[in-house]
Amino acid sequence: MKSEHFDLRGAVLYGPLGFVDLCAEKVFPVVKEEVENLRQQIPAARFIGQIATQQVEQQIKTRCQQHQDYLRSAIQFGDSVMTQFGGGRSSNPGQEARGSGHADVSEPTQKAAASPIATRVEAIEGYDNLSASQIVGLLDGLSEQELSEVEIYESSHRRRRTILNRIHQLRVR
Repeated sequence: MKSEHFDLRGAVLYGPLGFVDLCAEKVFPVVKEEVENLRQQIPAARFIGQIATQQVEQQIKTRCQQHQDYLRSAIQFGDSVMTQFGGGRSSNPGQEARGSGHADVSEPTQKAAASPIATRVEAIEGYDNLSASQIVGLLDGLSEQELSEVEIYESSHRRRRTILNRIHQLRVR
């Protein structure tokens, strides 16, 4: 009597072939379609990447320029203070500033640098007892002259960057 049983040799031989055929028929077309979709999206992604890179580059340039301007005003302020106390970096400060590549600082900053060191801040009551965050909150309502007063005082006393940077930001606006 002939028994019907599973032919193991056929399964081993034809099983993998059937699987490959199924993949070729069902899976590969889907993969091919997705690859084509990605190829079509590459130019748009490249364009978006270029735009994002340009924006980041512009922001970096802007921030660097702001810091350069701040440093120039700080250098000029330092030169002014040194001149007032008989020091200084050269016998002719105007000549050195021209030769060192420093740009001219805005008129309000020049006025602030030329005035004597403040012994207190008239514009903000109780200034010495306030935290930097409290002072920064009050800077928005001050005039240019009052900002200069705060800047001179802060530069010659505690030199808190938070306050000095906020003054610079308000002037750049």
